[in-house]
Amino acid sequence: MEVSVTEAPVEGSSRHYKLFTTMQTKPTNDTFTAADWTPLPNEAISAEATNTHIVVIEAKDGKITKWACVAIGAYTPPTTDPEDAKGLSVTAKKDSDGKITVTVTGETSGNKLHYLLGDSSLAALKVGEELPGAWKELKDKTFTPDSADKNKTYIAIAETKDGKVTKWGKGEIKAASTPGDGSNPDKLTLSPVSGGLGKKVSVEIGGGHWLTIRVEKGTSVALSSIQAPSGSGKTKVTFSAPSGSEVKVWETEKEITFGSNGSVSADIIAVGEITL
Repeated sequence: MEVSVTEAPVEGSSRHYKLFTTMQTKPTNDTFTAADWTPLPNEAISAEATNTHIVVIEAKDGKITKWACVAIGAYTPPTTDPEDAKGLSVTAKKDSDGKITVTVTGETSGNKLHYLLGDSSLAALKVGEELPGAWKELKDKTFTPDSADKNKTYIAIAETKDGKVTKWGKGEIKAASTPGDGSNPDKLTLSPVSGGLGKKVSVEIGGGHWLTIRVEKGTSVALSSIQAPSGSGKTKVTFSAPSGSEVKVWETEKEITFGSNGSVSADIIAVGEITL
């Protein structure tokens, strides 16, 4: 039982209590005998189930100066609704073979990722809750879904630590495109800076992802690629290109290779272009 007194004690006084099985009336005698009372502690008081009331007094100079009797109510712990998990940014692309490639940013190193396929109604989990049984561990960020899930249009990702949810995110599963098709990927923002004989260009891509760069000026075309340092979240990469050139870039999780027939070996996450 927790006892709280809202009034500050008078200087030099002391507070004491007794437990009772019935409601008490204020005594007419104000004499205070310490042996008859128990000092009121700062911590919780133990009481028997039959104790239904408590009297608290304040005493000074051998007299009871203040008195109160209240019923002992049942303790109701404070309730707070669990917080919705968040913190993960999720993109997903599906290729012509039905394989889904997932990109997750904001994950915590050392924690596990899990996924659930569904529609736009996929609801956020709660921080600290046990992961529901339908979720699967995301061991490989490129995977082929089960036949029952092959037509699902959204993917939710949950991060867990010791089996408890810590973060959550959701993304739409889009059709993968090729470098010549800019209809589906996300957009990359290219930021040029003057320098030297040309310009330096910076762009943010996911940690560990590849940036394929196509630079065209006049009849000259050059292709190159850069891999961002590994890690969670976005990472800035920088490259140079001549002034007056047209630049187009593609972000992929794996390095792009081009086949003799123009085929592309990697799914495009995002594209960007700029004229310098």
